[in-house]
Order: sequence, then structure tokens, then C-alpha cells
Amino acid sequence: MATFYLRTRTGLACEGRALKHMSYVSGIGAYSDKSEVKHIVDKHIPSFAADALDFFDLSDKLERQNGRSYRSLVIAIPREAPNALAWAQSLVDDLLKDRHAYRLVIHDKGDGNPHAHVVFSERGLKEGKTPKDFFSRQNAKDRSISTKPWLKQAKAVYLMHVRTVAPDYVPPNSGEIKIGPKLKGAKPSYTDQREAMSERVDTVRKGERIAVKLDEKIDALKAEIEQERRGHKVATPSPSSRSTAQPQQRGKTLPCVRSVSVSSNVPQTQEQLQRQTLRHLEMAVQYGEEASRIAMEADQMLHDANMRLKAAMKAPFTPSSQVLRRNVKTSSTNTPRVPKRHMV
Repeated sequence: MATFYLRTRTGLACEGRALKHMSYVSGIGAYSDKSEVKHIVDKHIPSFAADALDFFDLSDKLERQNGRSYRSLVIAIPREAPNALAWAQSLVDDLLKDRHAYRLVIHDKGDGNPHAHVVFSERGLKEGKTPKDFFSRQNAKDRSISTKPWLKQAKAVYLMHVRTVAPDYVPPNSGEIKIGPKLKGAKPSYTDQREAMSERVDTVRKGERIAVKLDEKIDALKAEIEQERRGHKVATPSPSSRSTAQPQQRGKTLPCVRSVSVSSNVPQTQEQLQRQTLRHLEMAVQYGEEASRIAMEADQMLHDANMRLKAAMKAPFTPSSQVLRRNVKTSSTNTPRVPKRHMV
């Protein structure tokens, strides 16, 4: 693994940033001389756009002038990945699911630093809408993507995928215990301590993977609740429909205007909302119980690993530096003797 790197950036529609950025990462137009572009993949592009270039061109034109027309991710690909495209595609599938239109581009100059560019729209993927409706408030943006928790979760998912090809990788400033190398001819005490630390690290990593999966389930539940809440909004009758007849004017009788009644649907909608709320509460309780059970198991595993580590630490331990200096003998005759200074 060369560098643990995941960065996000955005661009404004009023500056036409989406199409310019797409041209840069795809190596077309003014950037047609870029030779590091190896793979280009478009996914979940709406039917009204021919490809991702057409889609983000419409985004620049139809988004609010002070709004974001795109969001991009720059991701370093591990050198250990046998197939850079397959590894990056698996990561993007976990990050964006099938909710957003995006273009994935793989860059590799051959200098051992392959990386991926992901350009996507924050608006949800909804078919059957015109371009104007797609880039309007009818199709709201996912606000969680622009928050720090989303970026933190994205980095956690990124680390999980890095460890699928580099299991021993430890990101800088992570605070994780360094297991240390395997030494030939090391004492059993060193081997036992290394095994105990390895078990503890595996337990912590398992807890991190479980936490990421629970966060994904919670996000999916929130999205489902929000979608159903928007789908069950009840329109209030207009002022003209509240009266059953118009007043008479100067002796002329106007025809009676038939009112549109929506009160009969309200109890049914309220009952549906109550049932859905109960179902969501039951699901939340199940997720909470599952999280508590997993947390207890993780605590028990971490406790066992700590006990093994303490037991291994009680044994006499010879560091690797002392093993290397085992055969080095120092002569006391070469050391000058310093006289003691008497206190007055």
C-alpha cells in the first residue's frame, strides 16, 4: 500500500465545473493528451442522458446557480490489488450503492501510484423524470453526503477494502497496536506476545467492520422512513374548494361549485402512518438489540485478548534489538574510570 488517501471535492454549477472536471478525469478535449487514463465506467445514468458527459453537462445548466453540480472522490488504489478496476468498482458499489449516477475513471502512470476518480451526483436516482424535474427540489439531494460522519464512514469502508488485499496495513495516526515482524529464532515469550497482540488487533478490526455494517443499516432505515414520509403527504384543500357554493352577486345566481373533499382519506392515511411508525420502531428495536449483542460479544473478545496479552507480558521478554546485540561483548577495560566527587 503506497498511500492511504481518500479526498472529496465539489464544484459550482454557475462556473460549469462539472463538465470541466469530467473532461479532466476522462482525458478528453483540452486534456486529450493524458495517457494515464486506463478505464472509464458509467453507471446508473438516467435515460434522458446519453452518457455521463451529457448528464453532468445538464447538471451545470439545470442546477441552482449557487448549487453543487457534482461531487468527486479521489481514491488511492493499493499496489497489492491484482485488478485495479475490479477493486475500485467493488469499493464504489459499497459507497454509493445504486442510488447515484456516477462515472468511475482509473488513472495509472506506471509509477506505482494508481488511483481512481469517482464523479457523481448527490441527487437520488429516479427514472421517469424529465431533466428539469431531476435537478429540482422534487428530487432532493442526499444531505448526509456533505457531512463529516459520511466522510468518516467512507474512510472506514475504504480501509476495509484496503485490508482485503493488504491485511497487515495500518493507516498512519490510527492508534492501532503495531504487531511487529516475525523473528527467526525468537524466544517463545516474543511469539506469545505477538500472537496476543494480533488477536487483539483482529478483535478491534472485527468491531469496526460490524460498526460500519450497522451504520449502513441505520442509513437505509432512515432513507426508507424519509421516502415513505414524503410519499404520504396529504394535500390541504384550496380556499376555493372549502365552500360548497359561491355567494350571489346582484341577483344573479351562480352555479353551485362542487367541493373536493379530502377528509375521508385522512383517517386512512393516519392509520397507515401509525402502522408504518410501529414497524419502523420494531425495526429500530431489532437493530438496537443486535447492536447490543454484538457490542457484548466484542467486549468479551477484547477482554479475552487483553488477558492473553497480560499473561504474555508477564513472561520474560527479549526485544529484537537485544537479540541482535546478543553476541556483542563490551570490555570494561576500555571504559575510563570517573572518580567520585565528594560532597562538602
